[in-house]
Amino acid sequence: MTEISPLEIMRAVDQFYSTSWQHLIYLAGFVTIAVPLVSLLIQNRIFRHEEERLKKQLSAEIQTQLAASIDAQMKILNERLDEKLTAVDKKVSDKLKEETQRIDMQIARVRAAAFHIQANQNFKLGEFRMGTDSILDCLTNHVKTKDKYNLRNAVEILLKVGIPRLKKSDLSGSEKFIERIGTCIEDLNKIQIDNDLRDLINQLDVALAKLRTLKEKPEEKEQDEE
Repeated sequence: MTEISPLEIMRAVDQFYSTSWQHLIYLAGFVTIAVPLVSLLIQNRIFRHEEERLKKQLSAEIQTQLAASIDAQMKILNERLDEKLTAVDKKVSDKLKEETQRIDMQIARVRAAAFHIQANQNFKLGEFRMGTDSILDCLTNHVKTKDKYNLRNAVEILLKVGIPRLKKSDLSGSEKFIERIGTCIEDLNKIQIDNDLRDLINQLDVALAKLRTLKEKPEEKEQDEE
């Protein structure tokens, strides 16, 4: 067996420690570099994962907020549109009502004039019952127009030409005819009239009472013939 000198042993020990120290330095250097790098890689992966999660969360929240904002704006627009449509509908309705009333007035005036002409023709032919009916129709249409001048004229014709010429035979079975005069008086009393027309209506009331009395009066024709 070869004898190892103390010097060789010291060299071997020194070489072992030198090599071990170098390995330790290399390992320490590797750890110093590798650990931060690995940590950085891990953090980077975690960050990317968190970034994706946040993006999805923000995207969902933004979409929800956007949808809510759109819904709110649409609600406001619909409410404004409804208000506009309601206002337009009211204007159209009011205009239509006004136009309908104007047309009704024109029709009433035309009808009143036509019945007045017809009444004059009936009176000329001696058809006093028919003429009185026509002047009552004329009067009814003048009540709609509230034309005071023509109302007064129609009542005067009724008092001076129509009613005084009626006979008992004209009233037989004619309760509706007599009641028409009463209805005209009621309609005249519903509108604002002057004193002159009021006096004529009072006279028409008296004439109506006389007509009712005439209708109920017994026939005396046969006694007169004997």
